Amino acid sequence: MIYEYELDGSNIPSWIEDGGYFINPANSKLIGYSTSSSVPSGTTTLTKAQLITRVLNIHATNKWKKLDARDLVNFNEVEMTNDEVTAIVESWASARGL
Repeated sequence: MIYEYELDGSNIPSWIEDGGYFINPANSKLIGYSTSSSVPSGTTTLTKAQLITRVLNIHATNKWKKLDARDLVNFNEVEMTNDEVTAIVESWASARGL
């Protein structure tokens, strides 16, 4: 399952098996994966489609960037497209069997 969570102090909560992804700068919430049965009640669960929407909403105001392949010498960054961001999220989900 995909969960949105907040850090416990400076630590990922113990019930998150794989966390620290796709931070939302507006509220510092992160995304993690877990199959644990001890997920706290009220924790936000997301489908892959909802995760993609969440990440694209973040990307709309806080653009993800990558190195410009046309100018690797100067390490120039360019904004990623929505398709590129979506592909990253889909790859993340796929790697976890989602």
